[in-house]
Amino acid sequence: MGVLPVSVNVQPNTGVCEGFSDDKGERRRRSIVLAPIKLKVKGGDVTVSWTCNLAESCHNEECFYAKSKPEKMLRF
Repeated sequence: MGVLPVSVNVQPNTGVCEGFSDDKGERRRRSIVLAPIKLKVKGGDVTVSWTCNLAESCHNEECFYAKSKPEKMLRF
């Protein structure tokens, strides 16, 4: 079986985030852009990695994209 050519069109998506959390922990509704940052092809599988334009400033612990999660206190 030969390799078939495939065309994949990956574009950013805009939307509304209902769970954006600021540095004070207040949740607000914000407009966001989810953008593809990496496309990985392995065998016949294609994996797209995404990020949110507010990922660096969001403190929502439950959000998959948030990078500014609050630090957790460690007890010894």
